[in-house]
Amino acid sequence: MILQMNNKFILRFSFSILVSLLSLISVMAQQDGSTESAEDSVISQDKKVEVYSATREELHRYMGYEELLPKYFSLPYDVSMNTNVGGPFLDISYLFLLFMPILILFGIKHKGLKLLTIVLMLLFMIISLPSGYRSNKVLKVEEVGIALSRELGATPFLSSPISHIKLQLTQLANNIYLPIHHNIIDAISGEGDAITYPIFFLLFGLVFFLLRNRLKDASTLAQILAYFFLMYSFLWLILGAGVIWYGLLMLPLGLIFIGIDALKNGKKTNFFKYAFFLFGSIWMICALTYRFGNYPTPLSDEQKALGGTQAEFSKGAVHIASLTYGLGQTNKAGLIDFLFPAYNDVLTEINSQPTALVYRVGTYFQYFISRNNERVLADNQLAFFDNTYNLVPDKLNLVQVLKDQGYRYLIVDFQVPTMDRTPDGTLIKKSRRFEEFLKNNSALQIIGTDRVVINSNGQRVYGVAGKQLVSKGTFVAYKIR
Repeated sequence: MILQMNNKFILRFSFSILVSLLSLISVMAQQDGSTESAEDSVISQDKKVEVYSATREELHRYMGYEELLPKYFSLPYDVSMNTNVGGPFLDISYLFLLFMPILILFGIKHKGLKLLTIVLMLLFMIISLPSGYRSNKVLKVEEVGIALSRELGATPFLSSPISHIKLQLTQLANNIYLPIHHNIIDAISGEGDAITYPIFFLLFGLVFFLLRNRLKDASTLAQILAYFFLMYSFLWLILGAGVIWYGLLMLPLGLIFIGIDALKNGKKTNFFKYAFFLFGSIWMICALTYRFGNYPTPLSDEQKALGGTQAEFSKGAVHIASLTYGLGQTNKAGLIDFLFPAYNDVLTEINSQPTALVYRVGTYFQYFISRNNERVLADNQLAFFDNTYNLVPDKLNLVQVLKDQGYRYLIVDFQVPTMDRTPDGTLIKKSRRFEEFLKNNSALQIIGTDRVVINSNGQRVYGVAGKQLVSKGTFVAYKIR
């Protein structure tokens, strides 16, 4: 039945989905508008509206904190280049950014449409380069040009040719982008606007039109897969907040379509085919090498006694922890101690009290705590703490409130402030309040940390305070007295 669907049915079906989606977005926008507070409603329209919330701190860091229009427009570039949040778990390679535009252009026969597509792609790059740089460096629009000039001066062509060329291109794009930003984007877009979604719906319609013309001679199954890929990618773009694992199905489908086009016979696709395999192979080699070298090796007691730091002994190409555990050469406790030093003592204490609740800010402890779906309150952006502290500003009283609710342990990640990408540093401000709450709090007892300090006897030990800091560590765990 499905295989017998004609192009007209597919078009009508896709149009009905688009109309339904537009209705859904309109309802969501109306609901968002109806929940505005009276205080927000009186803010003058010529001012930028800053939104302070844990949701903004957590989700928007993946897509950036620019104005709404450039934020969405540069999202494909930001995700491919890891401009907002870096890390191997976010790397989807440069293959999409490099080959998807070529794939689209190869399928356009009409010269006018091809010219329009090229203009849109150039506009995409002109907006994306300075916007990505600005988001990565956490800069204001006016500061981008100064920062680029400074970095170009410190990156001569002979020492770093690729970085120098990229900076030059970014500077050129920024010079073109600034008039667009000041004369258009500043006037129509900000934290919220009424034009970003309509623009992207129009772009979706244009891509759908181009795809329909490209696939008019393709099989029905190929058309269904292509339309599904387009709809899935569009939904991720406007609803996924830049979180790449929300679009996991988009990645293999996109690579499949690129690979199929690269394998087509014909002189026009020969260059595309060989280029795809060349750049794909380069990426796979680099990705595997980086992934295997991404695991730090914990320091032994002897290395710590000699004054070694973590960075000096993290030079192994392959981490052997998973191999030794798989071969039965170490048990679970040994594996955890190997990967996460100083975790075991804390886990033994917490898991010995199966009914005690745990307040957790960051860390990997969640995976090892028994019944963690029932016992653990995750407050990675400190929203719960900030709200509660506003109501109970006395630190001893606040601990008593937690105790009365059944909480017995607090686990804190030292690196929480480093996650803050907001222009106004809201998470950093909350982290400072939280540090003041923990500091010299007589109602809390430290039961574990991987921070290494030199104590009063000149010994290297795990501890929060000491004569000298050796290794900053990643966590500290407290027990409520």
